[in-house]
Amino acid sequence: VSAVVRLRGDIRDPDVDAQGVIEARVAGLERTGRAEFDVHRKAGLLDAQVDLYDGYDALVEAGGTATTRLNEVMDWLLVGAPKPDFKDLSLFVSELDVTTWLDHIPVETVRALVGSPLDIDGTIDGRIGVQGSPRTPLLLDANLDAHLTAGG
Repeated sequence: VSAVVRLRGDIRDPDVDAQGVIEARVAGLERTGRAEFDVHRKAGLLDAQVDLYDGYDALVEAGGTATTRLNEVMDWLLVGAPKPDFKDLSLFVSELDVTTWLDHIPVETVRALVGSPLDIDGTIDGRIGVQGSPRTPLLLDANLDAHLTAGG
C-alpha cells in the first residue's frame, strides 16, 4: 500500500485529498492485482475514481460521487460532540451516484469475491450504474456481456 492523504481547512470539517495504490494477489488474475484510487472530499461531498488492474492491464474503472458526514466524527474527536453511530453506513457514504466499467473481468475473481461454488469460467464486460444508499442501491442501468464456459 502506498498513499498520500492531504487535509486542508477547518480541522473539524477538513477538505481531504487521498491518492494511492494497493497491490495484492487476487484469485483469477494472472498477475498481481492493482488498485489505484483518487478520492476528494469537500464540505460533505465525495468524488472518487478507482481503477483496478491485472498487472498493468485495466479491468475495472469506477467513478462517482456521494455524500458523507465525517465531520460528525471530527466533532466527536475534537470538541466532545456526541459519539456517532459507526454502524450507520451513511456516516461514511450515502447518496451514491456511481458508474463502473468492466473489461474482461475473470469469472473466477467474481466467484471468489462472492463465495460462489459454480464451476464456470470466462470473462464479463460492460457497464453498471447505481444510485442511492450503499445498503440498498438502486440499479440505474446494467449492460453486461458474459463469455462463459462450464467446468474449470
